[in-house]
Amino acid sequence: MNKGGIEYRKVTVMKTLTVLGRLVDGQGQPLKGHHVINHASRGVTEWVTNMIRHCAVIALMTATLMAGPFAWGARESHTFDVSVTIPSRAFYITPTEPGWIHLPQEMRWNHFAGNFNTLAKYFDVRHDTSAIEARLETTPYLSNGWPTQNIQLRVTFNGVPISTDVIPREVVSATEAAAGKRVLLQIETLKPANGFKAGEYTGNVVLLFNAKAPGA
Repeated sequence: MNKGGIEYRKVTVMKTLTVLGRLVDGQGQPLKGHHVINHASRGVTEWVTNMIRHCAVIALMTATLMAGPFAWGARESHTFDVSVTIPSRAFYITPTEPGWIHLPQEMRWNHFAGNFNTLAKYFDVRHDTSAIEARLETTPYLSNGWPTQNIQLRVTFNGVPISTDVIPREVVSATEAAAGKRVLLQIETLKPANGFKAGEYTGNVVLLFNAKAPGA
């Protein structure tokens, strides 16, 4: 029956969404952890929602603090290779200054002497059982491309002149070799009969060493 202009309708509730503001008591203070329940849904008061949010923030801060020491403990590491050569104690002939033997060596012109300065390099030698011999594989000289202007070289090792003879020369005695010795390699230019000619000269010196056969 409709009285007073009021319209009545029947509504069937299938699902509701409850939006809660703040549930307070008589003094206006938020009620802690109260659940509001009706016939179709339920809600949680603001205090609980805030508490969950605060817990999430605290958990995040804790995770950040735990990561902190690892961040400050960052480290850097470098790996590099190191190589050494230990010569055989029984027999070795090694340059005292490493690195130069595979590089071109310059013989500088001496204006006062009218010749080139001598190239001098030291070697450490040792052999436990016999003397050390040496010879040249090829005739040493400097060339500018003109055979008639070649500059011959004189090579000495431990003060002993070395040649291309098939039979090598003894350059370190058995006594010296057994004790070990530092000896000098010297390479000198021999002035040509018609004098030095201007130009760019290059050449190479190939030395062969071997241990003298015992009793030879």
